[in-house]
Amino acid sequence: MSGTKNVVNIADQVWQAAIIRACDQKAIKAVILDNLSCLSPDVDENDGVSWSALLLNWTLSMRRRGTAVIFIQHAGRAGVDMRGHSRREDPANWIIRLDKAEQVGEEIGAKFKSVFTKNRNAPRRPEDYEWWYKPDGDRTQITVAKVSKEDLLVEILQRKGKQPSQTEIATELGVNQSTVSRMLDDLETEGRVKWSDTKRRWVV
Repeated sequence: MSGTKNVVNIADQVWQAAIIRACDQKAIKAVILDNLSCLSPDVDENDGVSWSALLLNWTLSMRRRGTAVIFIQHAGRAGVDMRGHSRREDPANWIIRLDKAEQVGEEIGAKFKSVFTKNRNAPRRPEDYEWWYKPDGDRTQITVAKVSKEDLLVEILQRKGKQPSQTEIATELGVNQSTVSRMLDDLETEGRVKWSDTKRRWVV
């Protein structure tokens, strides 16, 4: 398809066949598609049936051929889950959410956290990290640091909307409920969170 002015549409069978052919010819092991909504304009992102009919079989076909498909997609308005129907997450082995990281003072550059929300077949929940891409003249400095589960718990409690249960929090953090209870007690002792009887929720 090179040399044409056609707009990429991964939901179109012609484009799907072209991508598969290119991957086979060049032995490509991973394809990064940025982003899912823009590259599949014919698919109603809120319709799970539309996704399954137009993209699911192609995605699974790529996997069977030994090529991983990595979708990049915007988050929904709540900033927690991927925008669109949740059925698109079914075939995914891994889902990584990027969260804005706290910046101190007038820090420059891109600073964010990578959080695994799905990790199929992993022996344990992968670690979460904070990334800082800082411009330095004609170079970019990259700083990476692990994010503590306590910090992640505080971020979960800060989200808008209904606060998740301890069971849901435990699942997201990859720990058991008793660990969540202990973490909440420690955070309350440190003054980072407080239980509100009127709001019936933890307040940061």
